[in-house]
Amino acid sequence: MVKTQPFFGFIKFISSLILLVYFLPVESQTVPIVIDNNGFIFIDVTINDSVKSKFLLDTGGGLAVISKKLSQKLGSMKDAGYFTGFRNDGDRIDAELFYLSSISFGNFKVTNVKSAIYPPLDDYGMDGVISMKEFENTPFTIDFKNSTLTIEDRESMKKIEENAEPIPIELDIQRDVSLDIFVPLTLNNKIKIMAEFDTGSGYDLLLVNSYFMQKLEIDSSSAPKESYNTSSGSTITDYKATINNFKYYNSQKLSSDNKSARFRRGLIYEGLIGSGMFKDKILTIDIPDKKILVRE
Repeated sequence: MVKTQPFFGFIKFISSLILLVYFLPVESQTVPIVIDNNGFIFIDVTINDSVKSKFLLDTGGGLAVISKKLSQKLGSMKDAGYFTGFRNDGDRIDAELFYLSSISFGNFKVTNVKSAIYPPLDDYGMDGVISMKEFENTPFTIDFKNSTLTIEDRESMKKIEENAEPIPIELDIQRDVSLDIFVPLTLNNKIKIMAEFDTGSGYDLLLVNSYFMQKLEIDSSSAPKESYNTSSGSTITDYKATINNFKYYNSQKLSSDNKSARFRRGLIYEGLIGSGMFKDKILTIDIPDKKILVRE
């Protein structure tokens, strides 16, 4: 007779150990953030244990990037290779990668962070962007009402899960460099799409690939049009239309009637959504367990 119990007991032990290791590096803690009227989220961070900076918290950023001015303050940095990514409008971005020794705030710290220099940040007055790659092992909460960010631990997550509405997410991981998160949306109670969740787009933006216009019975010939100029200088077309009913997943609470949307030709995703539905809520992003937890 084959005895399986010890094997499964060992697996259970290993699983518990992994969970323990995953939660041990940080304890639950809360730090202030700044959320402007457009929904852009800023957090004070320390780079390489020495340089104080203000970073945009961007769930659609893919990887950490810093401004040219900040790179000059940091001096020489260790090479981390080369990466090609794409903006949501299809523009290609080629970047040299380097390692930041660390990004930290409060007691939270990630080390050997692959990053790139993005000079346009200087024009925006930003030092850098912190992305979801830096939170790939750590659940965190954005409280839009009280402008705080909380790093969660095992005990705090248990309490959150008792009273929160879960939304499943999908991860888009490119090599070990870039990580984006996608949420399920239902349009007009019949079309389901996966949209990049992008706090870097602010509150109000909803982009849908123009492929879905016909499926939603939207006439492109009569829809208002607007030209959109990409960072590379090319021009693509946005169609403006109203989605009669819009919701996250199948949630009745996270839904809206008559939601304005832009249908974009050249969008490389099925959709892209900002954080407007959560501006009066508390949002926990749990990348390890592939879910978002929403509370009032």
